[in-house]
Amino acid sequence: GIMRKCRPWPYEELAHAPFIMRGPGLPAGQRVGAFTQSVDVAPTVVDWLGIGVHPSMQGKTLLPLAKGEVESVRDFAIAGYFRYSWSIITEDWSFIHWLKDEEKSIADSRFGIYGRDLAESTAHLLQMKKANAVEDRDTAFYNRAYEEHKKAATLDGDDQWTCTAASSGEVPEGDELYDRRTDPFQLKNIASENPEVSRELFDKLRLYMAELRAC
Repeated sequence: GIMRKCRPWPYEELAHAPFIMRGPGLPAGQRVGAFTQSVDVAPTVVDWLGIGVHPSMQGKTLLPLAKGEVESVRDFAIAGYFRYSWSIITEDWSFIHWLKDEEKSIADSRFGIYGRDLAESTAHLLQMKKANAVEDRDTAFYNRAYEEHKKAATLDGDDQWTCTAASSGEVPEGDELYDRRTDPFQLKNIASENPEVSRELFDKLRLYMAELRAC
């Protein structure tokens, strides 16, 4: 996943990270090529402890996968950076959708990605108010951090580079599609050459996001 890394790029170098498990009853030295996500960690832990996976948990337990009981737990993986990008990765393809300006507001991004029917839910609107308050708090924190950074910044004659909490990212104009089998380093964007594949993956991505619980 892209947690506290360089935003907002859901490319293989950032999104494709190994998930390592070690423990009693697990076969040693095996390598599994199945898709996993960071959201699977919690269900795996509670399943391992014998507590059971609650139906409301969004992830899937990886215990059957680690024990060799199944070959996969999901057909694809999702990556992205809030308000910047969403990506879906399958065995054959990696599709990246860059959120446009009109999609970046809290309301538009949540309604557009999670489904506009959620706007009818009072509970969802209350959750959005809480989320807005959290974002306002975080924005104030970032602004203070940025001002403090400006005061402390000095130049000694050499160019100095830094990454600040208040920095913003610029994203490409169009969406991207890569063939994971022939172009593992994602050097050639073939979205325009494969509009049907891009549309199919985009629809699957939106459907998945619509099924998530907005919280």
